[in-house]
Amino acid sequence: LELLRAIERGLRRVGLPLAYSTGFHPHPKIAFGPALSVGISSSDEYFDLQLVKHLEAEDIKASLNAALPEGLRILAVRAAQSAQKLQPLNAIINRASYVILLQGTAADLTACLNFLQDLLASSEVLIRRVVKKKEKIVNIRPWLHNLTVRNTSQNDLSIELVCEIGNNGSLKPNDLLKLIPVDHEVTSIQRNGLWYQIDDQKIRPLEFCLRG
Repeated sequence: LELLRAIERGLRRVGLPLAYSTGFHPHPKIAFGPALSVGISSSDEYFDLQLVKHLEAEDIKASLNAALPEGLRILAVRAAQSAQKLQPLNAIINRASYVILLQGTAADLTACLNFLQDLLASSEVLIRRVVKKKEKIVNIRPWLHNLTVRNTSQNDLSIELVCEIGNNGSLKPNDLLKLIPVDHEVTSIQRNGLWYQIDDQKIRPLEFCLRG
């Protein structure tokens, strides 16, 4: 929500010709990708917006970056070739990647590494989730697509995670972190990738704009 508000404030500050919805409470036609959980940083986020007149992509990028707060930057802007055919980002994106950094004693981190490697080799990983105020047991293993764990130092562990995200299932970093049975401290979690995956084909969101 804070990211959404910051982007909206930037758009209004530079006076872009935004398209608005109709009704009693018109709002800018902006659609964001999968929500970013509190406490997780990111280097790869996306949003769609509609304008009422054409502007050059580089002009939009430059004007927005001049208005956004420090640490929040537009990296690329691309015009859709056929906006009518574009699906919402939440419906397109089905993969997310994260880098998680942990600290702990050498013994605890070794146990953590072994646990996560065994987890990747398992056919079933069960967690408890509350869905519509009801608790249910969910197998998250089908949503875990890749997990790389390595020691970056004696007291630091790096976890690189690729997981399912979206309507067909969703795995979050904290789903895994809650399963770790030894003491550890999470020093950072960063989402560093969002894309659409089908078989071996990996399509970045901006690439959909080039499809007629």
